[in-house]
Amino acid sequence: MLRIEHVSKSFGGLTAVADVSVDLANNRVTGLVGPNGSGKSTLFHIITGFYRADNGWILFRHKPIQDLPPDVISRLGLIRTFQQTRVLPFLSVRDNLLAVAPEQLGENILAVFFRPGAINRQERGNRRRAEEILQLLKLSHLADRPASELSYGQERLIELGRVLMCRPQLVLLDEPTSGVNPSLIRHIVQVIRQLTAQGIRFFVVEHNMPLVTELCERVLVMDAGRLIFDGLPETAQRDPAVIEAYLGKGCEAT
Repeated sequence: MLRIEHVSKSFGGLTAVADVSVDLANNRVTGLVGPNGSGKSTLFHIITGFYRADNGWILFRHKPIQDLPPDVISRLGLIRTFQQTRVLPFLSVRDNLLAVAPEQLGENILAVFFRPGAINRQERGNRRRAEEILQLLKLSHLADRPASELSYGQERLIELGRVLMCRPQLVLLDEPTSGVNPSLIRHIVQVIRQLTAQGIRFFVVEHNMPLVTELCERVLVMDAGRLIFDGLPETAQRDPAVIEAYLGKGCEAT
């Protein structure tokens, strides 16, 4: 579904991503791990059009996307979340979802006058979609509450809900469980599994290695901008290069 070929990105004299090549194929959940500063979020920025790669190619469903802006990439079905939640605190939980529904006819002034029936039908459909997502996320009871009243973990769920409103094919999750309490982490895992059963695929940056081992069928490890491991999560935890990247040289002797 997503293929990255020889992608590199530098900022001045610092190489953040160095000649990375990956083919996600049709894996349901792929993990991307590595120490802080290893280039994981930079790679996500490149894939989703927020940074332009210095060289290399990115193909989504066999189409090159490395020169496309983020909004065009998202409309193709490749959508991401960020490390910091970006909910709209002054809107209700439901309206946070409705606000991101794509291609809303009501945003076109001519459609307001000449296609009111189509606008009403679309808005009803968007509202049904939002209610379905809130039910999936177990947030229906908070639908009319301001998003500012949510816990941080619930904000994470709303971020995922906003992505689902856009009907993604591949979702890039950047540290989805960071700062989230254990009970909500279990719920997020359950939701991701339900969504993969519906055909949605995930590429996840995560520092929680036990969670990566549980959730991901494949894991990629980056260090200093380079891809140093690609394989099973269980194997990654025994790989000398991965151990050295996380703990430093000499850790095996220790």
